[in-house]
Amino acid sequence: MAAETKAGQAREQRAAAGARLEAARARLTEIAVALREAARMEPEALGRMLADDAVAVPSDPGGVETHLAALERDRDAIGPVNLRAEEEVAEYEGRLQTLRSERADLSGAITRLRDGIETLNARAATGCWRPLR
Repeated sequence: MAAETKAGQAREQRAAAGARLEAARARLTEIAVALREAARMEPEALGRMLADDAVAVPSDPGGVETHLAALERDRDAIGPVNLRAEEEVAEYEGRLQTLRSERADLSGAITRLRDGIETLNARAATGCWRPLR
């Protein structure tokens, strides 16, 4: 009788473990999809990249200071960052829009002037000098 009870408990535990396994697999799939979307790379490739980066950071204090100094040199080599870049882009876009509008106005004026010149030339050629409306 005790053996049957233990066997029943083992079956229940196995069924519960199977359910947890299926839930874990479903969650793993969800996480893999999210990683692919966020990192735009396969999870395995991301793991290798992170592992390589983690190995590059030394664990002893002297190595960490050397690594930090190297990172600071790399940052300094990039040069200063323009903190107003976004504002400047907005200003230049506004100026560009103004210039495009002025160009369109000038193109229209040039077209009207050419039409006027053609009309004057045509009247001069025919000798007809009626007043313009």
